[in-house]
Amino acid sequence: MNRRSFLFRSAQGLILLGTQHFVPKTLASSLLQKNQIRFIVHIHFNGGWDVVLGPNPWIQSSRPNEKDLFLGYAESEVIDGRNLSVGPSMDPMKPYLEEMAIINGIFQDSPDGGMFHTAGQTIITCGNSSLPSLLEEVNQQDQTPLGIISTSRGFPKKNTFTVSQISKLRNDHTRIDELTESMSGAFTHSLKKLNSEKKEVEKKLENLKNTSSYKLRPDHIANLFKLEIASQAYYSISRNLDTHSNHLNSHLESQRRNWREVADLVKTFKRTPYGKKGESLYAHTTFMITSDFSRTPALNLSAGKDHDGSNNSIVLLGGGVKGGVVRGSSELWLPHQNKRKRSWYMGSEFNFKTGQSEKGAGTPILPVDALYTVMDICNLSLEKTEIHKLKPKIIPGIKS
Repeated sequence: MNRRSFLFRSAQGLILLGTQHFVPKTLASSLLQKNQIRFIVHIHFNGGWDVVLGPNPWIQSSRPNEKDLFLGYAESEVIDGRNLSVGPSMDPMKPYLEEMAIINGIFQDSPDGGMFHTAGQTIITCGNSSLPSLLEEVNQQDQTPLGIISTSRGFPKKNTFTVSQISKLRNDHTRIDELTESMSGAFTHSLKKLNSEKKEVEKKLENLKNTSSYKLRPDHIANLFKLEIASQAYYSISRNLDTHSNHLNSHLESQRRNWREVADLVKTFKRTPYGKKGESLYAHTTFMITSDFSRTPALNLSAGKDHDGSNNSIVLLGGGVKGGVVRGSSELWLPHQNKRKRSWYMGSEFNFKTGQSEKGAGTPILPVDALYTVMDICNLSLEKTEIHKLKPKIIPGIKS
């Protein structure tokens, strides 16, 4: 029998919180593959980051002409780990440097495509506009009562409970009986098992109501995950990264503050216990950090940088991720090397067999390849995903 949606009632009337289906914990657990990563957090920097300030710094020996590629920092400010380097904005992430895997040179669109924010966000989140988001793909194989919790109403596109909806739930005198009736209508249970599940759900919802803040803070997400009320979260950070002017004086610090927020989230998950083996919630969670797109290499006439979809990055860390790994790279095209007569910093061609950037390999890394790789890290049944139909490629060497 098909799974049915469940409803929460408030004193004011019926509140439909979303289209997320409820699967009891026992069944949800049986849907998971062996060793599947239990939780995933997608952190998105709104506005479009300058990757050379963060995950994709300039590390070549000869410094580029600032008219071709404006860096905005000295060589000494690059943060070097044993196996990878990052730009100065990622200083807050220094303690976790060797736990990160970075995918650089992700090609979303031609450099002069004029990509808008919504299009960029959709492509890096879903692969393309016709596909579900990464979190929705994961959610199809691991469903929990609250579905995907999100700080944004726009993404992911479906099955999402926003912060405001969570706030309503916290103040709602929930009728657990109705939830139990919905469960019994969808599954055949013995009366004893129904009562047991009813008590478990009731306890978890009561714990949720007692959370201290309406804002989706790091500890809020960790609590929801630990209670297994949710297992996917979309965490959107909005600061001024869309620096079409005054790039030098604003972008670096804004991006650094974003990374500081990411570091706080990671720290919270590391100190939150989960499971029976003394492990942390962090060990069971994959973190993916993205932004709409990168920014053009050279400054415009307003001393800013514009949108550039030809050279994005994704940062991964946590459960299932092999740390200290960089895959993909970028290539600087000078004005005299292209018909557009302007500099471009684009994703290089990538050999998916060797895991190395290589001229003549064919294509650069595409968003569908990066997202498919994350699904593989989470040990999803890849053939059951929508993105599988596009025949994307797994980037080697990132999965632990």
